[in-house]
Amino acid sequence: MNQSALKKPYEGLRPAEPADMHEARGRKSAILHQATRLFLEEGYAAATTNALVARTGGSKSTIYSYFGSKEKLFGAVVDHVLAQIKATTNDFDPPDGDLQNCLIDLGAKLLTIVLSADHIALARMVIGEANRFPEIGAIYHDHGPALAQEGVVAFLLGHDAMPGANPDDIRDAAEWFTGRLIHRAFICALCGSDDGAGPDEAKRIARDTASTFVRRFTKPAGGHAA
Repeated sequence: MNQSALKKPYEGLRPAEPADMHEARGRKSAILHQATRLFLEEGYAAATTNALVARTGGSKSTIYSYFGSKEKLFGAVVDHVLAQIKATTNDFDPPDGDLQNCLIDLGAKLLTIVLSADHIALARMVIGEANRFPEIGAIYHDHGPALAQEGVVAFLLGHDAMPGANPDDIRDAAEWFTGRLIHRAFICALCGSDDGAGPDEAKRIARDTASTFVRRFTKPAGGHAA
Protein backbone atom coordinates (compact mmCIF):
# COMPACT_ATOMS: atom_id res chain seq x y z
CA MET A 1 0.00 0.00 0.00
CA ASN A 2 1.21 3.53 -0.71
CA GLN A 3 2.55 4.65 2.67
CA SER A 4 2.09 8.32 1.83
CA ALA A 5 -1.64 7.70 1.60
CA LEU A 6 -1.60 6.65 5.25
CA LYS A 7 0.17 9.75 6.53
CA LYS A 8 -2.56 12.26 5.83
CA PRO A 9 -5.79 10.35 5.19
CA TYR A 10 -7.91 13.51 5.55
CA GLU A 11 -5.74 15.91 3.60
CA GLY A 12 -7.80 18.02 1.22
CA LEU A 13 -11.05 17.44 3.13
CA ARG A 14 -12.81 20.39 4.77
CA PRO A 15 -14.42 19.87 8.17
CA ALA A 16 -18.19 19.81 8.08
CA GLU A 17 -19.88 23.03 9.14
CA PRO A 18 -21.45 22.66 12.62
CA ALA A 19 -25.16 22.07 12.43
CA ASP A 20 -26.02 25.19 14.44
CA MET A 21 -23.83 27.37 12.20
CA HIS A 22 -25.41 25.87 9.10
CA GLU A 23 -28.86 26.50 10.52
CA ALA A 24 -27.99 30.10 11.42
CA ARG A 25 -26.64 30.73 7.93
CA GLY A 26 -29.82 29.35 6.39
CA ARG A 27 -31.98 31.41 8.75
CA LYS A 28 -30.11 34.60 7.90
CA SER A 29 -30.41 33.89 4.19
CA ALA A 30 -34.15 33.31 4.51
CA ILE A 31 -34.60 36.60 6.39
CA LEU A 32 -32.57 38.45 3.78
CA HIS A 33 -34.67 36.97 0.97
CA GLN A 34 -37.91 38.04 2.63
CA ALA A 35 -36.48 41.46 3.51
CA THR A 36 -35.58 41.97 -0.16
CA ARG A 37 -39.12 41.18 -1.26
CA LEU A 38 -40.53 43.40 1.51
CA PHE A 39 -38.41 46.44 0.63
CA LEU A 40 -39.04 46.11 -3.09
CA GLU A 41 -42.79 45.53 -2.74
CA GLU A 42 -43.65 47.90 0.12
CA GLY A 43 -40.92 50.57 0.10
CA TYR A 44 -38.43 51.58 2.76
CA ALA A 45 -40.86 53.26 5.18
CA ALA A 46 -43.35 50.35 5.22
CA ALA A 47 -40.61 47.74 5.56
CA THR A 48 -40.75 47.56 9.34
CA THR A 49 -39.26 44.82 11.45
CA ASN A 50 -42.80 43.88 12.50
CA ALA A 51 -43.76 43.41 8.85
CA LEU A 52 -40.65 41.31 8.31
CA VAL A 53 -41.38 39.15 11.37
CA ALA A 54 -44.87 38.56 9.99
CA ARG A 55 -43.26 37.12 6.86
CA THR A 56 -40.43 35.18 8.44
CA GLY A 57 -41.64 34.22 11.88
CA GLY A 58 -39.27 34.41 14.81
CA SER A 59 -38.70 37.72 16.56
CA LYS A 60 -37.33 41.22 16.04
CA SER A 61 -34.39 40.38 18.29
CA THR A 62 -33.36 37.63 15.85
CA ILE A 63 -33.40 40.09 12.95
CA TYR A 64 -31.37 42.65 14.90
CA SER A 65 -28.90 39.98 15.97
CA TYR A 66 -28.14 39.25 12.31
CA PHE A 67 -28.30 42.76 10.83
CA GLY A 68 -28.05 45.27 13.68
CA SER A 69 -30.41 47.96 12.36
CA LYS A 70 -32.87 48.75 9.61
CA GLU A 71 -30.21 50.72 7.73
CA LYS A 72 -27.77 47.79 7.86
CA LEU A 73 -30.53 45.42 6.78
CA PHE A 74 -31.24 47.67 3.81
CA GLY A 75 -27.52 47.69 3.00
CA ALA A 76 -27.58 43.89 3.00
CA VAL A 77 -30.61 43.94 0.68
CA VAL A 78 -28.83 46.31 -1.73
CA ASP A 79 -25.78 44.03 -1.68
CA HIS A 80 -28.05 41.06 -2.31
CA VAL A 81 -29.75 42.69 -5.30
CA LEU A 82 -26.49 44.03 -6.70
CA ALA A 83 -24.32 41.01 -5.87
CA GLN A 84 -23.91 40.33 -9.59
CA ILE A 85 -22.38 43.76 -10.13
CA LYS A 86 -19.72 43.00 -7.53
CA ALA A 87 -19.12 39.57 -9.06
CA THR A 88 -18.89 41.07 -12.55
CA THR A 89 -16.45 43.81 -11.57
CA ASN A 90 -14.33 41.26 -9.71
CA ASP A 91 -14.30 38.85 -12.65
CA PHE A 92 -13.33 41.03 -15.58
CA ASP A 93 -11.39 39.40 -18.36
CA PRO A 94 -7.60 39.48 -17.82
CA PRO A 95 -6.27 43.03 -18.28
CA ASP A 96 -4.00 41.87 -21.13
CA GLY A 97 -6.96 40.69 -23.22
CA ASP A 98 -8.28 42.68 -26.17
CA LEU A 99 -9.66 45.88 -24.67
CA GLN A 100 -12.67 46.24 -26.95
CA ASN A 101 -13.77 42.62 -26.51
CA CYS A 102 -13.30 42.86 -22.74
CA LEU A 103 -15.41 46.02 -22.60
CA ILE A 104 -18.13 44.49 -24.76
CA ASP A 105 -18.39 41.51 -22.40
CA LEU A 106 -18.24 43.70 -19.31
CA GLY A 107 -20.74 46.19 -20.68
CA ALA A 108 -23.32 43.58 -21.65
CA LYS A 109 -23.10 41.98 -18.19
CA LEU A 110 -23.40 45.29 -16.32
CA LEU A 111 -26.29 46.49 -18.47
CA THR A 112 -28.18 43.22 -17.99
CA ILE A 113 -27.83 43.55 -14.21
CA VAL A 114 -28.76 47.23 -14.16
CA LEU A 115 -31.91 46.54 -16.21
CA SER A 116 -33.00 43.53 -14.14
CA ALA A 117 -36.48 43.73 -12.62
CA ASP A 118 -35.20 43.71 -9.03
CA HIS A 119 -32.65 46.46 -9.67
CA ILE A 120 -35.20 48.69 -11.40
CA ALA A 121 -37.60 48.17 -8.48
CA LEU A 122 -34.79 48.99 -6.05
CA ALA A 123 -33.79 52.14 -7.94
CA ARG A 124 -37.39 53.35 -8.09
CA MET A 125 -37.76 52.83 -4.35
CA VAL A 126 -34.54 54.71 -3.59
CA ILE A 127 -35.49 57.61 -5.87
CA GLY A 128 -38.94 57.80 -4.32
CA GLU A 129 -37.80 57.73 -0.69
CA ALA A 130 -34.28 59.17 -0.58
CA ASN A 131 -35.61 62.65 0.19
CA ARG A 132 -37.17 61.37 3.44
CA PHE A 133 -34.46 58.78 4.12
CA PRO A 134 -31.18 60.15 2.68
CA GLU A 135 -29.24 57.26 4.17
CA ILE A 136 -30.75 54.83 1.68
CA GLY A 137 -29.53 56.96 -1.23
CA ALA A 138 -26.00 56.89 0.15
CA ILE A 139 -26.13 53.12 0.71
CA TYR A 140 -27.44 52.50 -2.80
CA HIS A 141 -24.81 54.75 -4.38
CA ASP A 142 -21.90 53.22 -2.47
CA HIS A 143 -22.99 49.62 -3.00
CA GLY A 144 -24.07 49.99 -6.63
CA PRO A 145 -23.02 52.78 -9.02
CA ALA A 146 -19.81 53.63 -7.15
CA LEU A 147 -18.83 49.96 -6.98
CA ALA A 148 -19.35 49.48 -10.72
CA GLN A 149 -17.43 52.67 -11.47
CA GLU A 150 -14.45 51.64 -9.33
CA GLY A 151 -14.44 48.23 -10.98
CA VAL A 152 -14.11 49.81 -14.42
CA VAL A 153 -11.37 52.13 -13.13
CA ALA A 154 -9.42 49.20 -11.67
CA PHE A 155 -9.71 47.30 -14.95
CA LEU A 156 -8.53 50.22 -17.07
CA LEU A 157 -5.63 50.95 -14.72
CA GLY A 158 -4.43 47.37 -15.20
CA HIS A 159 -4.80 47.31 -18.98
CA ASP A 160 -1.88 48.05 -21.29
CA ALA A 161 -4.06 49.74 -23.94
CA MET A 162 -3.84 53.11 -22.14
CA PRO A 163 -0.11 53.55 -21.44
CA GLY A 164 0.90 56.80 -19.83
CA ALA A 165 -2.64 57.79 -18.86
CA ASN A 166 -2.80 59.28 -15.38
CA PRO A 167 -5.37 58.10 -12.83
CA ASP A 168 -7.58 61.16 -13.30
CA ASP A 169 -7.79 60.53 -17.05
CA ILE A 170 -8.59 56.88 -16.37
CA ARG A 171 -11.40 57.89 -14.01
CA ASP A 172 -12.80 60.29 -16.59
CA ALA A 173 -12.69 57.53 -19.22
CA ALA A 174 -14.40 55.05 -16.86
CA GLU A 175 -17.10 57.59 -16.05
CA TRP A 176 -17.69 58.16 -19.77
CA PHE A 177 -17.93 54.41 -20.38
CA THR A 178 -20.43 53.68 -17.61
CA GLY A 179 -22.52 56.76 -18.40
CA ARG A 180 -22.62 56.08 -22.13
CA LEU A 181 -23.39 52.42 -21.53
CA ILE A 182 -26.11 52.69 -18.95
CA HIS A 183 -27.78 56.11 -18.88
CA ARG A 184 -30.32 55.97 -21.74
CA ALA A 185 -31.43 52.36 -21.26
CA PHE A 186 -31.65 52.82 -17.48
CA ILE A 187 -33.82 55.95 -17.78
CA CYS A 188 -36.11 54.16 -20.25
CA ALA A 189 -36.48 51.23 -17.86
CA LEU A 190 -37.17 53.53 -14.88
CA CYS A 191 -39.92 55.21 -16.89
CA GLY A 192 -41.53 51.88 -17.72
CA SER A 193 -40.24 51.43 -21.27
CA ASP A 194 -38.84 48.09 -22.43
CA ASP A 195 -36.59 49.87 -24.91
CA GLY A 196 -33.05 48.59 -24.53
CA ALA A 197 -33.94 45.94 -21.95
CA GLY A 198 -33.45 42.83 -24.08
CA PRO A 199 -30.18 40.86 -24.18
CA ASP A 200 -29.66 41.52 -27.90
CA GLU A 201 -30.07 45.25 -27.40
CA ALA A 202 -27.80 45.16 -24.33
CA LYS A 203 -25.12 43.50 -26.43
CA ARG A 204 -25.58 46.06 -29.19
CA ILE A 205 -25.27 48.97 -26.76
CA ALA A 206 -22.18 47.39 -25.19
CA ARG A 207 -20.59 46.81 -28.60
CA ASP A 208 -21.26 50.38 -29.72
CA THR A 209 -20.03 51.84 -26.42
CA ALA A 210 -16.83 49.77 -26.40
CA SER A 211 -16.04 50.62 -30.02
CA THR A 212 -16.51 54.36 -29.43
CA PHE A 213 -14.49 54.16 -26.21
CA VAL A 214 -11.51 52.58 -27.97
CA ARG A 215 -11.56 55.23 -30.71
CA ARG A 216 -11.93 58.05 -28.22
CA PHE A 217 -9.63 57.11 -25.39
CA THR A 218 -6.87 54.85 -26.70
CA LYS A 219 -3.90 55.66 -28.87
CA PRO A 220 -3.20 53.64 -31.99
CA ALA A 221 0.36 52.45 -32.42
CA GLY A 222 2.50 55.51 -33.05
CA GLY A 223 -0.50 57.82 -32.98
CA HIS A 224 -2.82 59.70 -30.68
CA ALA A 225 -6.22 59.07 -29.21
CA ALA A 226 -9.06 59.99 -31.55
